[in-house]
Amino acid sequence: MKKIIIVFIFFAVSAISCKNDSNEIPSPAATTGKVIFVFKNEVDGNAIQIGAMNNTNEAGNVYSVDEMRYYISNIVFVTPAGVEFKAPNYELIIEDSAETKYFVVENVPFGNYDSLKFLLGVDSAINTIGALTGDLDPINSMFWDWQSGYINFKHEGMFIDSTGNPDFLTYHFGTLKGTVDEVLPINLNFTEGTKIINITFNLNKIYRSPNVINFNGENIHQSTGPGENGWLQLMRENFQGAFEVTSIQ
Repeated sequence: MKKIIIVFIFFAVSAISCKNDSNEIPSPAATTGKVIFVFKNEVDGNAIQIGAMNNTNEAGNVYSVDEMRYYISNIVFVTPAGVEFKAPNYELIIEDSAETKYFVVENVPFGNYDSLKFLLGVDSAINTIGALTGDLDPINSMFWDWQSGYINFKHEGMFIDSTGNPDFLTYHFGTLKGTVDEVLPINLNFTEGTKIINITFNLNKIYRSPNVINFNGENIHQSTGPGENGWLQLMRENFQGAFEVTSIQ
């Protein structure tokens, strides 16, 4: 008799359990995902070798990259209809630090996107409010002071001058005049999970087109001194097109 009761109770509990399972409310489908950005820096298709005097720009200057850093901020995904999703990221890319050359944007709405916008540098909302933390921390050697703000792009190294001797190369592209709005075409069909966007930056592009930059006599620029406006404008124009989306995974 006990066995019959036990069997009856087992089937009764199972039936109730199955009934409860069938009445469970399904979890809503995800509507957003992650996009991972991976940045690769190069010189006309060649990997950058820190400290090596093996790069040549359009003006024929042979130069090295001893240090290169830049900010990527205000990323915007744009649909064909012009709808925008804005991600207020401030990311510092450091050439000799692999872990800084990728970052994640969370909660990107699923959909189709045909262009990507971002700012090279740090925008006016942040640039001159004072020292901050994280990638914007002054410890990263990209901040002058509250009046001058951030260095948006930095290239330091050496070059061979017109006399055949090595000389210092210091390019600090900064202040609010030293920011550049970048717009890149993409074909991002984002419907689930995580996407990876690979972006390549060509250093030689900013020394070549549309303005040829010759380091001889122009090897030290720090954006804040007298007469820097002309150089800032040349560099702003040259930064257009220096970034390219090479693949989406």
